[in-house]
Amino acid sequence: TGKTPLHYCVQEGGLLVTDLLLARGADINLEDSDGSTPVKRVLQRADLNVLQLFLN
Repeated sequence: TGKTPLHYCVQEGGLLVTDLLLARGADINLEDSDGSTPVKRVLQRADLNVLQLFLN
C-alpha cells in the first residue's frame, strides 16, 4: 500500500502519535501507492487539529 505510519495516524486522527512522528522527521508529502499524502488525508478529513500540527 505504500502507507507510512504517518498515513495511518492521520487517517485515524491520532494527534499525539502524529505529533511524535512529525518531531522525528516524518514526511507529510510522501505519497502512498494511491498517490495520497498525509496532507491530502488531513484535508479530506477536515482535521483542523492535525492540520495545525502540520503547519507548525
